[in-house]
Amino acid sequence: MIQWIGHEGCEVALDTRYDPALISTWYGQASCELIDRYFRWSDTNAAAALAAEQQLVHIVDLRFTTLPAPAACKRLIEHARDDLGAEVTLSSVVVLGDPALRWVVSAAHRMSNGRGLEVVNSIDAAIELALRRMWDARIPPPCGLAPGRYEAPTLELTG
Repeated sequence: MIQWIGHEGCEVALDTRYDPALISTWYGQASCELIDRYFRWSDTNAAAALAAEQQLVHIVDLRFTTLPAPAACKRLIEHARDDLGAEVTLSSVVVLGDPALRWVVSAAHRMSNGRGLEVVNSIDAAIELALRRMWDARIPPPCGLAPGRYEAPTLELTG
């Protein structure tokens, strides 16, 4: 299933079709409100994984987003400090588009106690790495998720 959340011209596609791999694809410039909505979704997902004693692999696709305003960067870092998702995430693989995003990703990673973050330059590399992390942890990979086959969801404007 692909769920969309959005606010003020920024959208995030939340792709859960490949459980236990989650793929979030960001479009536009994130606002504080969108970041709050994203972490509410993440906390709900993490709580379900905790209840099921399941580990997740999260692919964060930032190829289509730009550096957020300072207030939104601060909000992201604050959420990362208390992110319930970090408790169940085996690995987070971030696909960077804009190199300016690297410092935001690094700061959020430090606030989350540095759990399993890896940065790559393509969605195919992210999927390959996520599948490898699942195999290493003896977690069966999801059917249908493979490098070269994944297409990012098409941007929809939800307002």
